[in-house]
Amino acid sequence: MVTRLTLALEELAAALKEVKQSEGWEVIAGEVEPALSAAASELAGFARGGDKAASSEKVGGSVEITGTTVAHHSDIRHYLVFKNPGSSKIGYICGPAATTWGKVERCLRGQKLSGSGARLRRVADLNEAQKLWAMSFPNQPMPWLDL
Repeated sequence: MVTRLTLALEELAAALKEVKQSEGWEVIAGEVEPALSAAASELAGFARGGDKAASSEKVGGSVEITGTTVAHHSDIRHYLVFKNPGSSKIGYICGPAATTWGKVERCLRGQKLSGSGARLRRVADLNEAQKLWAMSFPNQPMPWLDL
């Protein structure tokens, strides 16, 4: 149980780091600090079964922004799969953000990253992927995953 919890926390930390480094999120308008408190209160309302619709309120001359007023860009994601127990599918994959992660997870054991034992990394572009692959697997060409 402790091992599963540790793995889950490590995955959460990696995901939070990825989101922090990602340039795919953009605040449309308003200030960041009020947005955080507004999003927290909206989540609390959602947990209580409240309204799920977007909301913003005028507070002291500024508009508070909720999490639903944050826009996500459709960008291209690049992943390297270094280790995939139970499968020979390792290598590089890229594609639209909306679909690529799902393809990656479907090729993992249990069709989820959690508990699969897989080792993968999101990279900025093909050049970074090739550099990391060469460091991990010298003298081996980087395979392209066709999922």
